Amino acid sequence: MKNKITSSSVAGIYIFISINNIISENKFENNYFGLQLEDTQETNTFKQNNISNNTVGIFLGRSCNNIIFENNITNNIEYGFYIVESSNNNFIYHNNIIFNNISGFDICVNIWNDSYPFGGNYGSDYSGIDIYHGPNQNIPGSDGIGDTPYELPCEYATDYYPFMEPDGWINHPPNKPEKPNGTKKEKLE
Repeated sequence: MKNKITSSSVAGIYIFISINNIISENKFENNYFGLQLEDTQETNTFKQNNISNNTVGIFLGRSCNNIIFENNITNNIEYGFYIVESSNNNFIYHNNIIFNNISGFDICVNIWNDSYPFGGNYGSDYSGIDIYHGPNQNIPGSDGIGDTPYELPCEYATDYYPFMEPDGWINHPPNKPEKPNGTKKEKLE
């Protein structure tokens, strides 16, 4: 880890009216907000951070067009994500959202997954099954992605391609080409 930011009464990192920041490979724990972003309208990137045991893992207020991926958001007391006040068009994917009191609260319009087969996030409270694959999850055979969307416990947040296991995008990439018996190589579905 690059930095360990702990025990702040407000935020581990607070970004206000700032653009094109990259926050990566840090550990945020025991803060009120692990990451707090407000009034930003350009791309900030949050990747490969461990955000745990905060009151709120990631807070976005009036912040748009951010990319949040490959983070571990775990054991936060109230929320993993708390997204409010016109925080739209944020791209949230390939995160492990594990054992937070509430995984996410999002009253805005954000994208909670990449396209198929790249997938969305892993949520420990997702209760779906995996017996199908494909963009519509209607072709027999599992692919490591849940067959039904992951509806986070708020009105607008839906991950259409939730992973069944933590780090599912690494451990079991869907539709991985395999070499069949014989000499000719073909991609299997």
